[in-house]
Amino acid sequence: MRKKKTRQEKQKKGFRVADESGIPVPAYNLLIEYVFAQSYTVSVEEFCKQFGLETVEEADALESRLSRLTKQKVFYQDGQGKYGIAIDAGIFVGQVMGNAKGYGFVIPDEGDEDLYLNYRQMKKVLHGDRVLVKTGRTDQRGKKEGVIVEVLIDPDREIIGQYFRQGGKGSSSPRTIGMDGIFIFRKN
Repeated sequence: MRKKKTRQEKQKKGFRVADESGIPVPAYNLLIEYVFAQSYTVSVEEFCKQFGLETVEEADALESRLSRLTKQKVFYQDGQGKYGIAIDAGIFVGQVMGNAKGYGFVIPDEGDEDLYLNYRQMKKVLHGDRVLVKTGRTDQRGKKEGVIVEVLIDPDREIIGQYFRQGGKGSSSPRTIGMDGIFIFRKN
């Protein structure tokens, strides 16, 4: 007999609270990775079975999360109510390659051309992150720009830099590619 997972166990395994219900369901990245791995669209029942969601409340919270992914045009919903990745919407999975000047690129897994990330997009990610990105506008040079939809895997990493303290405030000057300064404020 399978042991039922507690809320704390689910949150440790990549589950996050979906909405005001407070019920933990799989995080965006788990849902996206699961659908990417399938060669077909996935029903709510299949999601529930895959992630061990057993109650009606858990299924409702999951549907709330799937609805948000559909509104963000990450997923589409077919006529049978099943979910698939909205590839036609120009959404790709790839790895971020940062540049010391503040911009970067996403190298798509599927051999498409690299997507340029401006400095605003790079503030959401670090060099080496795996991301779900959608194609944005094309710049003056004809280069396609990317818009970060979700950070899928944030690899464990050490951030190397120098820490400065001045007047109760701290900051760092990272030496890691693709990182801006981090500011640390002391609580009074």
